[in-house]
Amino acid sequence: MQGWVAYRTRKDRKLPLISDSHTYEAHRTFNVMIKVVDIFGNDTSQIFPVEV
Repeated sequence: MQGWVAYRTRKDRKLPLISDSHTYEAHRTFNVMIKVVDIFGNDTSQIFPVEV
């Protein structure tokens, strides 16, 4: 499931790096995937385990 997306535009070059907060009910390890797409359409992604 996609939870948060950030874009830059030609007029506003700032890229937000902090998402909205979220509360988890159970403590466990989640996998977070980061995907980056450049201006040519090339994309790369990487998964990171995050303990909550």
